[in-house]
Parts: sequence; structure tokens; C-alpha cells
Amino acid sequence: MTFYRPKFQSFLQYLRFKEETAKADIDASLRKIAGEQEILLSLHRQVLTAQSLFEKNPIDGINPDEAALAYRFVHAQADQIKEQAKRVLEAEKAYEQKKAEFLEIVREKKAIEKIEAARKREFINQIVKNDQQETDEIGMQLKWRNK
Repeated sequence: MTFYRPKFQSFLQYLRFKEETAKADIDASLRKIAGEQEILLSLHRQVLTAQSLFEKNPIDGINPDEAALAYRFVHAQADQIKEQAKRVLEAEKAYEQKKAEFLEIVREKKAIEKIEAARKREFINQIVKNDQQETDEIGMQLKWRNK
């Protein structure tokens, strides 16, 4: 009796490994996005806190050095916010790229699985056909003997 030997088994194992790796990369990308967004929110909160302090203590009541320092702080925070927003966008782009790679791997794996399933069905159909031919042959031989 012949046994079915999957032709693409090792390739499917490789694709499953790539799929798991891609999933881990996507999860890492999502964590990175969350971390970068948290940093961005923290910077926004710092600016809002500084602004509320300035509203409580008007600038005309403080000396010029403190006003210049406050201005530089807010300006530096604005620059940091812009840079952090760029980092968030870069992390989101990396996530989208990894997601596209993952989807491509899944498509490829499904296509190979479909081919493998068709090969297995064909193998089984061929065995059934061969068994049917053998059964028919035996039946014909018995019929000829009984005549």
C-alpha cells in the first residue's frame, strides 16, 4: 500500500515559522507605537502643565530671565513634540509594513495549503480508482470462472 507523502510539508513548516515571527514583529510594533504615543502624550501634558502655571502666574509678574527660560522651555517642548510625532509616524509605518508582510505570508501559506490539499485529494481519488479497478477485475475473473 502506498502512503501519501506531503510534498510541501517542510515549506509549510517554514511558512508557519515565518508567520509566527511576523506576528511577534507586529506585536512588538504595536507595543512600540503605544510607547511612542505615551511619550507624546507625556510631552503634551508637560506643556499643558506649564501653560496652566503661566496662566496662574502672569509673565508680567516675573523677571525677564524667568520669562525667557519659560519661553525656551515651551519652545523646546514644542520641538520635542514635533520630533516625537515623527517617531510615532515612523512606528506606524513600520507596523503597516510588517502587517503587509504578515498578510503576504498568510496568503502564500494558504495557497500552498490549498495546493497540498488538492494533491492529497488527487492521491486519495487515485487510490479509490485503483481499488475500484482491482475490485472490478476480481469480479470479472469470478464471473468468468463461474461460467
